[in-house]
Amino acid sequence: MTPNSGRVGTRVTLSIISSNFSLEGDYRIRWSPTVTFDENRTVVLTKGNVPKGGYTVVATFAVPEARYGVHYVQFAPVAGVDPVNFQFNVEPSLKVQPTSAQPGTVLIVNGTGFPSNDSGTLLLAGDATGTRVNTNEAGSFETRFTVPTAPPGEYKLFVDIPMVYAKSGIATIQILPAVKPAPSQETPSTPSSETKTSSEAGYTLVPVEDRHPPREPMPIAPMGHSFGLWGAKEVTFGWNSVTDSSGVTYTLEISQNVNFDQFGGGAQRAGLLETSYTAKIEPGTYYWRVKAVDGAGNESYWGYAHCAFTVGELSYLLRELGDALKSIFSPGI
Repeated sequence: MTPNSGRVGTRVTLSIISSNFSLEGDYRIRWSPTVTFDENRTVVLTKGNVPKGGYTVVATFAVPEARYGVHYVQFAPVAGVDPVNFQFNVEPSLKVQPTSAQPGTVLIVNGTGFPSNDSGTLLLAGDATGTRVNTNEAGSFETRFTVPTAPPGEYKLFVDIPMVYAKSGIATIQILPAVKPAPSQETPSTPSSETKTSSEAGYTLVPVEDRHPPREPMPIAPMGHSFGLWGAKEVTFGWNSVTDSSGVTYTLEISQNVNFDQFGGGAQRAGLLETSYTAKIEPGTYYWRVKAVDGAGNESYWGYAHCAFTVGELSYLLRELGDALKSIFSPGI
């Protein structure tokens, strides 16, 4: 799938190539914020049909309105072939109309791909403007912003929502020179020695502390792998690199269930400096996730591996069978 990250409206190409069996028949490309593709939260992006004897599918779609973070794309044949899942990371987008204006002009600001049901402050050149934004369930918002009195030039506009990393969702506006009224013939004009500051114009810019966490890491491996048939095995976990000007460490969690409330020894590691970590894992089925923490203590969303992995599969199955037999034949049960 190319690309695997981008803004709402990004055109994505999904390619499926099978070397063992035909993909013929109807299919759907589905989108969901959950790996389980719950029906009430899943939308169909496009439909198609693979002709008889076809082994290749190439489909394109536009990223729908969606909140910030990881979402799941599924190639779902109507019959015959198991679904195939992919991950797509939605990034924020900020659009301003008009993009250039004089002080006092009211701009319309639209945002998509932000965290859902969240709020923040609109920032101009890194300073708070006093304009609040509130996102909906899909992570979108619309607000209006009055251009302040400021020296002409190009300014960066973005939203101070903590879960959004600082380099995303930025728009650029051009503040034009203010139009001065023609001098009155009755009252001589008094030349101004310098442009008024924003505070003199009744507009206050307030410095804002760093509350922007880094982007969540994307798990790479293991992803549905199986490690050995008997006994504990060493498993190396890997994820993509995340950067932040204040530095980044990683926190890794390995759980025996999808709720991440069952951890074995060594299954929770914080302060990792590298993008991989090797641990000795006892037989069983496991799920894992990883997050980034920057130097200011801001934490990213968790990046979830969307498939479980197994260690010592036969050992695990025999243990499960033994536990089941004990529950059947134990006295008092």
